[in-house]
Parts: sequence; structure tokens; C-alpha cells
Amino acid sequence: MFVRSRSRAGALEVRHPSLPADAALEAIEDYQSKFGDGMLAQEAKVMRIESLQRAGKHEQARAAAQQFLAQHPSSPLAPRARKVLSSTDK
Repeated sequence: MFVRSRSRAGALEVRHPSLPADAALEAIEDYQSKFGDGMLAQEAKVMRIESLQRAGKHEQARAAAQQFLAQHPSSPLAPRARKVLSSTDK
């Protein structure tokens, strides 16, 4: 997953799955600090959860997934958070 924060549009771009997890986390955090509850806030949260998992930060990924699901249980992105949650159970 390649993520780039775009200040002008306030958007996240997903480009390539080989982006290192730490670089993805940095870009997502940059987006969240600039746009917080912007148009792609839920997407940014789920991308952060997935990047935490890829970085081997399983406890943080699990906690973030649980928080996301508590806040957005019927989100179209909820299945992605549940997938991370189920994979950290193993």
C-alpha cells in the first residue's frame, strides 16, 4: 500500500503494496494531523490499522481495530478492521 498525503486536496492516495509499513504510518499520521475528521478519516484509520499490523505492532493494531469498530460498527470499512482483529487473535 502506498499512501501519500496531499495537502491541497486533503486526500490519501493508495498506490503500491510494497511501501514499507513505517512509511505508510508516517504518511497516514501526516494526513490525520492535517485533516483529522476530513472526508477520508475512516479510510485513514483503517489504513493505519492495517499498517500497524504489517509493521508487527499487533497490540496497537488490535486496539485501534477495536476502537474503530466501537465507533463505526456499520462502516463499509468495518470488515477490513475485523480482518485485522481476527488475524491478531492467532
